[in-house]
Amino acid sequence: KRKEIETKVGEKKTEVRKKLESARAELVRMYISRMSTRYDAAINRLDNLAQRISTRLEKVSADGKDVKVYTKSLTAAKTKIEAAKTKLAETKTALNAVPDSELPRTDFENARKSLSDTKDAINEAHKALVDVVNSIKGSSNKK
Repeated sequence: KRKEIETKVGEKKTEVRKKLESARAELVRMYISRMSTRYDAAINRLDNLAQRISTRLEKVSADGKDVKVYTKSLTAAKTKIEAAKTKLAETKTALNAVPDSELPRTDFENARKSLSDTKDAINEAHKALVDVVNSIKGSSNKK
């Protein structure tokens, strides 16, 4: 009789563990989805801003002003945006492997570090665009 109870308790434990693991995996999937959506949106905003700055520079260039310096810094900013996109793609790959991995805890920590690196890349791209805008503002002849 004692053995029966022990086996039932053992079965219950494994059942509960499986439920917890699946719930944990689902939480990780939701986290991955939220973070990739946020970072995708941030990169898209930066892309749109770079496009708007580019068209503005084209208009200023059409007026006969020299915009080579600004175009150069805009190109550098676009390069940083592309680097952020690449980093995000790598991070998504790492994150998608986490829920089904053998060592989810360590893989998740590595993926979170990768997310942090992606965030830094996005911030660098944003700073580069801000620098471009500020340099354009500073050169304006209008008052």
